Amino acid sequence: MFPLGKEEISQEQRNKDLNGNIRSLVKFSGSAVHGGMIVTPSEKLLEAMAANMLGIDTPDENQKAGALSEMTNIICGNTVPLITDQDGISYIHPPQILKERKSELEKTQYKESVWIYLDEGKVEIAMYYSMEEEND
Repeated sequence: MFPLGKEEISQEQRNKDLNGNIRSLVKFSGSAVHGGMIVTPSEKLLEAMAANMLGIDTPDENQKAGALSEMTNIICGNTVPLITDQDGISYIHPPQILKERKSELEKTQYKESVWIYLDEGKVEIAMYYSMEEEND
């Protein structure tokens, strides 16, 4: 999978809504920050990702969900240590597929997100978090 250059991204790709697409959540806690990461890929990207990860041509819905959960777990596991207290311990919770359109995290926490455009489709990676204040 290769990222698209700015000039390669069509207006249609930019405007395509991911509402209704499968989403995966990994929550994290500890070490002065807690929250969760939600990854929402386009259907075409999800299919390509699952096929590549599993080495099969046509993944079914369960295989796609499993691949998305694992990818979210990997991204979150590599990102959380970058935003937490380096001396503390952070816990990464098991991934889950979101059934509801809005999770509690989306209603109550700060959000940072990035859109990534690949030749197979696009994905939104959103980090929801709350910082704990240090007591001196």
